[in-house]
Amino acid sequence: MAKKDKGDAEAKKQKYVHREDAEWLTEEICKEYREKAKLLGSNGGQDTGTWRALRMELQELCDITELEAVNILRGMNIRDYVNKYDILSGKKKAKEEGNNGKTDEIMNQIAELESALETEMMLQKDSD
Repeated sequence: MAKKDKGDAEAKKQKYVHREDAEWLTEEICKEYREKAKLLGSNGGQDTGTWRALRMELQELCDITELEAVNILRGMNIRDYVNKYDILSGKKKAKEEGNNGKTDEIMNQIAELESALETEMMLQKDSD
């Protein structure tokens, strides 16, 4: 990772705050919403109508990004997103317990995962 990338990753990991009333993203939630999306049928890649409402519902429920919600509904990168939020929720627990050394380790894992996801998304975009 280049120096600039490390700086960007450091800034990103310090910005994240999970909304208190939001649920943490889990594999079960992803499966539930993926199944709901399958029942809606093909949307031609468009974020409109019932697909948009479902995407917004998932975003609001778990405090995730629009891109993450879209990809989850399409069945893409689910394990990566669940891992990301597992790490983030662990960060919260580590801070509550005052375990700063563990927090730093978790934050480094988050930065690496986000970097890998960004790279994968750029590759997917280039292949489209």
